[in-house]
Amino acid sequence: VPIYEDQGSCCPKCVKDWLTTDTPLIDDVEVGSKVVLSCISAAEVMAKNKAWYYSEDKVSWELIPWSTTFNLKVESIKSGFYKCTGKKRNRQDDAIIEVKTRAKEIECTVDVPENTNTNVDTAKVGETVTFTCKRGFGRKPPLFDAPEEIKCGAGGEFDRKPAPCLERIKVYPTLKYNRKKNSVRITCPVPGNGYDVNSNVEFSFKNAAGKEVDVGGKVLPAFANKGKINFVYEVSPIPMAFTATCFVTNNKGDGIAYGSKAVQPQKRKKYRLRLCVDTTA
Repeated sequence: VPIYEDQGSCCPKCVKDWLTTDTPLIDDVEVGSKVVLSCISAAEVMAKNKAWYYSEDKVSWELIPWSTTFNLKVESIKSGFYKCTGKKRNRQDDAIIEVKTRAKEIECTVDVPENTNTNVDTAKVGETVTFTCKRGFGRKPPLFDAPEEIKCGAGGEFDRKPAPCLERIKVYPTLKYNRKKNSVRITCPVPGNGYDVNSNVEFSFKNAAGKEVDVGGKVLPAFANKGKINFVYEVSPIPMAFTATCFVTNNKGDGIAYGSKAVQPQKRKKYRLRLCVDTTA
């Protein structure tokens, strides 16, 4: 039984190849990407008489399940041959689409840690992703508030994991000067909830230009007083003006207390000796 094109017209045309495609070759498509393959039928074909097949060698064909339209949505394309088939009036026709893929571009998937912000979901090899902490959270030094930039490596993995963003509380260090020795004890009082004298503490020092400096000194034993844990650092002598910052990580490792205080060198007071001459003698 012949198949006619434009069957509703006055002069329908008998066609031999009534199932075709406009895209017999799809070249340079990324492997694994989503692609829609389409065939065109000159006749109306019932869904049950439509099917798609896949073959690597154009010899052995495998039925693609649930392929009952002439528009096949392929969720993950691969190289090979895709064949659409249709049956009409005991006649069958098909059209073959060849697909040539290229290797998928390697990307790093961005795994965003808790309490962290970033602006992308994936990154290409060599690209850098910036991680920042959400409001009320910060990192351990030396990053603290600074954005952290991490590069996507050649294997599709980041060079390292971003440092965790910890819940933070601000504390207010106090200073106890010894003018005679030109020394100072810097005390960081931290609420006792979640902290104790064995909590990890770090001190950092910056000069007036904001550059990290070594001021010497040492950490003294921490002590508890009035519901707070006091962490102490002593500098003797004070070599320059600087800002001291303490960072204390709580015992669970998910919180950090921090505070800063400016320190100034101390000068000894100068005393004047006055000589009194008795002129009454």
